[in-house]
Amino acid sequence: MIKLEEKDSDYIEGEESLNEKAIQNIKANYPNISIKFSRDNYSLYELKRKLNENKFIVIDPEFQRENVWSHKQNAELVESIMMGIPIPIIYLFEDEKGIRQVVDGRQRLACITNFMDNKFKLVDLSILGEYNGYYFKDLPAVLQSKIEDYQVIVYTVQHPTPEKVKFDIFDRVNRGGHNSITKK
Repeated sequence: MIKLEEKDSDYIEGEESLNEKAIQNIKANYPNISIKFSRDNYSLYELKRKLNENKFIVIDPEFQRENVWSHKQNAELVESIMMGIPIPIIYLFEDEKGIRQVVDGRQRLACITNFMDNKFKLVDLSILGEYNGYYFKDLPAVLQSKIEDYQVIVYTVQHPTPEKVKFDIFDRVNRGGHNSITKK
């Protein structure tokens, strides 16, 4: 019998999540296994640290596509963060060593870390146009802190959930969008 476990299961209206129908489908597809996941909030600063410094999160597992967002798309995500607009949930998959792979959210995480590392400047901002041409280091300190402190919801599919589940979850959260995965 399948067992779904969740830590910190508070639901926020408007938040992406695996709905009951999706959970029932997962149960049907994976009988006799346990699927565990956790829900955490991380600041962008903490996510960047986990990506860059200790490689706790692998942003580019072999099944993910390369960065495909345009400069404008990157800038629009940063502008949304600067305005405090919630961004979609990040999904991770934890392996037996505790290393987490990005299942959904690669483009967003790459954008955020690249901007905070001053690898691109803001362009074509429609609302905060006064910051066009700015790198992260050029922003006022209050905006830099606002970006670093911005909270993102992260769902982690925890070990010992079988690896094949990550592909199913990826498909479920990306239905109707771009095909971002190449299955082995």
